[in-house]
Amino acid sequence: AILGDDRIIHSGDTIIIDSRNSTDADGYVAQIGWGYSSPVALSLSQPEFGVLQFVAPTVTSTTTIIFSLKVTDNEGAEDSTQVTLTLMP
Repeated sequence: AILGDDRIIHSGDTIIIDSRNSTDADGYVAQIGWGYSSPVALSLSQPEFGVLQFVAPTVTSTTTIIFSLKVTDNEGAEDSTQVTLTLMP
């Protein structure tokens, strides 16, 4: 499961969370599961398989958003990861 590095984002930025670099050495990624923890509401869209997109909401103080990803391969093996976004006003 691959989501990339933690990053700093700003209110109004268009954010893309991309899991398409997740691979499986002996098969293929059959399923992905997303989760997130955020103290502010997010309006997420999924323009294609493995990709989440949203516009960072307006905040008045630094806010932490954590996205988690769990991938399952065609044989049922699972892997997970997470990425932390630091949202700046």
